[in-house]
Amino acid sequence: MSGIKAQFSDNFPYDEFQVITGTVGATQFPNIGCGLARFKAHAANTGIFTFGSTSGTTTTLPWQMKADYDTGWFPVGAGNLNTYWYKDPSGTNDKVSVWLQK
Repeated sequence: MSGIKAQFSDNFPYDEFQVITGTVGATQFPNIGCGLARFKAHAANTGIFTFGSTSGTTTTLPWQMKADYDTGWFPVGAGNLNTYWYKDPSGTNDKVSVWLQK
């Protein structure tokens, strides 16, 4: 398994997985320290998740995730997931899987 993990990451000591369910209003991600993150929208999503950093307004949530979209690995700003906000205009129907590496 270590070969598979190394293929997709920088081999951080451990991983954490979560599923985030959308909310109509902008919501801050939880306070979780981590180095890298990867978001993947569920294939059954009907709306568009948006996420971004610093505040929860639509104009500062520039990244859109349609169904089955995968962000790939990205470094987490300030080393904490709570740097980011998310929003789902369709409400609580859509989900995004979150893979964190600490």
